[in-house]
Amino acid sequence: EQANKIYNQYDKANLNKNIINVILGKINYIKMIKGADDSTYLNLIQKAVDLGLIKNDKNVENEPQNIEPKADVNLTHEPKKLVEMLSKFSSDDCLKYTTHSWNGNNYDSYEQFIEEVKIRWKEVNNKYNCYKFNQNLWIKINNFLLSDFTQKSKEYWKYFDTQIKFGWSSLELQKWINSPKNKDKMPHPLECEIPANIASNIAKNTGKEIKKFKDIAVLFKSQIEIRSDEDALLNIFSECDERHLSEFYLNLEALYETKPQFYTDVSKFKSGLERIFECIAKYKNNKEIMVNIDDNIDDVVIKITHLNSKYAKKSDEMENEIKNGDFEDIFTSFISLCDWSVEAQCSDGAFRFNFLSSQLGDKLKEPLENEPDGFRHILRFYK
Repeated sequence: EQANKIYNQYDKANLNKNIINVILGKINYIKMIKGADDSTYLNLIQKAVDLGLIKNDKNVENEPQNIEPKADVNLTHEPKKLVEMLSKFSSDDCLKYTTHSWNGNNYDSYEQFIEEVKIRWKEVNNKYNCYKFNQNLWIKINNFLLSDFTQKSKEYWKYFDTQIKFGWSSLELQKWINSPKNKDKMPHPLECEIPANIASNIAKNTGKEIKKFKDIAVLFKSQIEIRSDEDALLNIFSECDERHLSEFYLNLEALYETKPQFYTDVSKFKSGLERIFECIAKYKNNKEIMVNIDDNIDDVVIKITHLNSKYAKKSDEMENEIKNGDFEDIFTSFISLCDWSVEAQCSDGAFRFNFLSSQLGDKLKEPLENEPDGFRHILRFYK
């Protein structure tokens, strides 16, 4: 309200405009000029959401209203589609070189490579519509590939909670490639030395040593893939355990023996796992939690069981947990990420609840023949 008064005080037309509508109108103008998938436009939309300027009643026509949408059972759940898209960073003849070294004969110049990256990323985005079902992941990838990270643009991508302002289209990278010391031979961009201020800021917030662009590319890759050679899954579980389950015993022996590898939105997965642990932490009568894992050819199944814990209410009430209960944020984190089921002994029997399923024939609620040994979350990630 105060901002409106100040704005209209200096508005010569004296039309008593709503400043929010003015701001959103300018953002919409950028969309009209640059397109709905432009990184500047999407970053401005994200800031508008963060500031609460965009709410569920649509202030901006045809725009997604939440970067992290609230639970909606009508949202499309397509975890296999996400995996297919992210796997392009290993299989696509161009995009794979944004996280892997290339041979000297692959590209004649940085300019040639980055133009092909733009073309390939646009083709992938048009095919999978990533920004529609996972906008945060889209912004992460798009900015890593295409943002110039100027002070004016204020763009970044995130490694968990750390903002990183360096990527394939960074002006600092272009300066390094075109520097006199590289004039005789095109250097590999991943060998670019990171400016000290950027490197120290990333290292301070991540605990990772950052010297060259390849070190940043490793951070990006760890955001789209759980890798077996880095104990990634074990580390995520351990961090969430330390933060949320200090009064419990979390048995992680299975993660020491089985180290799966699969593509996913790692930040969103960690967020969902934290929500599960937060729910478990409310029920302290039973303090042992078991984690089991099956690393199959086509999928990875993770089972988290709060041993000897039961659901005190009827099964019908469990069905509504994703709409207005503890499971709403879990649903939001895992949609289009993985299938998610819960097995529990309710007051009216033992049931399996398939809250998120991409399997044909799965019903929301299915009776179990035997009582489970605890309250169990089952996450199925596809390969």
